[in-house]
Amino acid sequence: MGHSDKRRISAWLKDLREKQFLAWIYDADNLSDMSKPAIYFLSINGIRLLRQAGDLPEDELRKRYKDDSRRASFIAKCLLLADCCLHLEDRNRSSRDTSYAFALRPDLAQPDHAFNAFKENETITPDLVFTKEVATNGAPTSQIYLLQVFDLATPRYMAKSAIRGYIDFLEDQLGTDAPPIVLVTCSTPAELIFAKRYAKKTINDSNLDDEGDMRIRFATLGQLRKQGLTAAIWEQA
Repeated sequence: MGHSDKRRISAWLKDLREKQFLAWIYDADNLSDMSKPAIYFLSINGIRLLRQAGDLPEDELRKRYKDDSRRASFIAKCLLLADCCLHLEDRNRSSRDTSYAFALRPDLAQPDHAFNAFKENETITPDLVFTKEVATNGAPTSQIYLLQVFDLATPRYMAKSAIRGYIDFLEDQLGTDAPPIVLVTCSTPAELIFAKRYAKKTINDSNLDDEGDMRIRFATLGQLRKQGLTAAIWEQA
């Protein structure tokens, strides 16, 4: 929240909860919960404030009313994506030559958003879209990445359908300048092997060939959490 004093931040958060701008997932009487950070989400007045600001479409705002009943797997995925965004912001602060811009799936729904085309594409549903721009002696080079998270709650048939959709999307991108790179995370090493084998078979049946191997990459959720989004963890299909 932009303040170095943890006590001041705690006081602000308490005030926002009392005024129903935020709510939290935390049980002060549970010893297990006391050893974990509290998880905050928007409460009714926070949602009303967002509606007044007009930053999100109505269907995205309505989803916020369900946040107090979300499953643990959904919350874990949201926290992982938040960590990815914080990682990119940290890289922006620490690097002089490389910069990142990013958007989560709800951001893509905003009209005129820079990444809006990925929301309108019915073949793919990335959880996070980001660009990496590297300053060189000449013109800066830019690469778009699409992150898809498969967690423990993702059935294999859904993972297969999503991978097939991304490969179809990449096939449509053949011949364009710097087509996106797809990053897929899997819940376990076994699911990683399954996803890579399925992607390899689907690529072999398409027109992508070696280009497809370079454009879709895989890692486990554990690797992503431990090392970060921009680490050298991504394996080709």
